Amino acid sequence: MGVAWGVRAVGGVGAFGVAWVVAACAGRSSEAGAAPALASATVAVPRPVAVAGSDDGSPLSKPDAGPPVDPELAWLRGRVPSLAGLHADTSVDALLAWVPEGTEAQLWVTADKYRCAAATASRVEGGDRLSLLIVDSESHTGGKHTRELMGAYAGRLLSYGSNGRRQRQRADGSWVSDGGWGRSGGSVAGALGEVSAERASYAGRPVHLQLTCPDVEIPCASGGSRFCRDCAAFEVHVHILTSLHGGFGMRGAARRPATCSDPCPPNDRTDMERARGIIASLKTPWMEQTDAAPTALYRSLALCTSELPPTK
Repeated sequence: MGVAWGVRAVGGVGAFGVAWVVAACAGRSSEAGAAPALASATVAVPRPVAVAGSDDGSPLSKPDAGPPVDPELAWLRGRVPSLAGLHADTSVDALLAWVPEGTEAQLWVTADKYRCAAATASRVEGGDRLSLLIVDSESHTGGKHTRELMGAYAGRLLSYGSNGRRQRQRADGSWVSDGGWGRSGGSVAGALGEVSAERASYAGRPVHLQLTCPDVEIPCASGGSRFCRDCAAFEVHVHILTSLHGGFGMRGAARRPATCSDPCPPNDRTDMERARGIIASLKTPWMEQTDAAPTALYRSLALCTSELPPTK
């Protein structure tokens, strides 16, 4: 047809939470519309970089590429460069090994307002996470020692605030329940990134990903313009998960009416559908945060305090 795409792209806006939009384009350009976009640019999948070899054809050395990445996820990262920091969910097996079934363990939590707060951890029966009771506050009033405990969970996500309880201390030093509370949802502190023998990092930012086809304004043969979907330049809307309660919505920008009846060019959905399948396979996708405050579980109070940032 000889008509260039990309005169104007009309984006969507996330109705809830924090969101940004990244676009995947294939040989076509699009100009950012009304949505707050982190990146929207024409990209091409880079060719593999050649590795220098010895005389017999074997590589001289292999760079440390880190943990293996699923080929499909690697394709999505290359197709949408702004998703280079996207990761699949991390195995919780090493974390669960900290607390054998039927036992409790003393851990320390640094997340949001908590700075090496003591937490009692136990296994969630038949589950893939730990249940935590974080010491939220303590008080001594009139000879009585009481404390507030915040309920939390540590698995692929670190979350807290869905339940809590109050305890009072007996004369013999033991603690007894003095009431509790519960509610739906809870705050999400981070996604599990890596687990060592003494530390489980939750510095990852858990995300919800949505795919859309942007509308682009295309000139008409007789003048004027009309709007068409461009799924080859699909957009990935990245919503940051900060709560276990609620959802996300998309609101399209206003579109001017078409001034002709010219048909739209063929719409190639091949790459978009491939991306949709990859995203659907990710249970708990997360993005890297290089400037995030430490968010982690520790088995050692000494290690936790050594990693605390200085107070402002």
